[in-house]
Amino acid sequence: MLADERRQAILRAVEQRGAITVKELAEEMGVSAVTLRQDVRELADRGLLARVHGGARALAGAPAAGAAPRPPPRPHGSHRSRSRRPPHHRRPPAPGPSGWWCRRAATTTRR
Repeated sequence: MLADERRQAILRAVEQRGAITVKELAEEMGVSAVTLRQDVRELADRGLLARVHGGARALAGAPAAGAAPRPPPRPHGSHRSRSRRPPHHRRPPAPGPSGWWCRRAATTTRR
C-alpha cells in the first residue's frame, strides 16, 4: 500500500468514525504503527485531522458522519471554580503591628 493510499484510508476512517486509534488502523491495514503515526503526523501538519494521544480525530469544524452533536458551550463563569462557601466564612485578616486590621499582616511569611 502506497503512502497516499494509506493517508486517504486514514482520512476516510476518521470521517466515518470521528476518531480512531493507531492500533485499530494498524490491525485493519496491516501496516506498522510507526508508519501510521508518521502518516497521522503528516495529515495533522496539513490541517486535515487532529492528532490525539494514540490516534487521530476529525477536526472540530467538521463533525463525523453519524456522530452525536456536541452540546453548546456554557457561558463564561458558569463553572464552579470558586469555593462554594460564602465570603463571610473566610478567616478575617490578622491585626497588624500597630493593632489595626490589615490584609498584609495575615500572610504567613515572617520578616
